[in-house]
Amino acid sequence: MPINKRDRHTGQETGETITLFKTVPVFSQEQVAPLPAGEPAPLEPPRQPLTGDSHAHLLPRLQTFCESLGYSVSFETIDGTAGGW
Repeated sequence: MPINKRDRHTGQETGETITLFKTVPVFSQEQVAPLPAGEPAPLEPPRQPLTGDSHAHLLPRLQTFCESLGYSVSFETIDGTAGGW
């Protein structure tokens, strides 16, 4: 967490920042038991394979973003059942 440093006497920000780390609890799926009643919530997010051009509208923005980071972007046809790369 970046924290703005303050002068001890005046309380005014000095323009410097320091980085602190916050402790948070983390649990593994194996460390928890299901609730006794009700339908359990899925632990994995829903997902489905990309097919066709369903996400084609996102490609121009993704390309612009990647190029702004200094990467080059190219589009090529893939033979076989690779499903993309």
